[in-house]
Amino acid sequence: MEQKISEARYLVDTNIFVEFLLEQERADESLRVMERIERGELEAYITSFALHSIAVILDRRKEIDLLEKFFERVIQAKSLQVYHTEPIEEKNIIALTRTSKLDFDDTLHYFVASKIPATLISFDRGFDKTGLKRIEPKALLN
Repeated sequence: MEQKISEARYLVDTNIFVEFLLEQERADESLRVMERIERGELEAYITSFALHSIAVILDRRKEIDLLEKFFERVIQAKSLQVYHTEPIEEKNIIALTRTSKLDFDDTLHYFVASKIPATLISFDRGFDKTGLKRIEPKALLN
């Protein structure tokens, strides 16, 4: 029987996936977190909005094969669930955008992380002013 190392719940921000997909500066730590999720060691969520954002980014770069491989990883990951926002939630997110001083994408992640509830894994320090708990990937690798 496989045992989870952590009982915490995490919402993974778009920038974590993009970091390793595009082999950016902090790709290694981001990829290592994804591998922990794939093995079922971390209970994690990704928003459907983030999936579509990643698809747009990779499509614009003509990286369709990489996009396909990414979706295969998402499908096979043992402990990654997709959170689909409903139109009424997105309407609430729009209203929250007016007061949160975050853009729509970040407000959506703030909303979902608060609702689940989950700790946000993100490189975006803008979340720190919201009161939402945010950690960077390296914090999960020690």
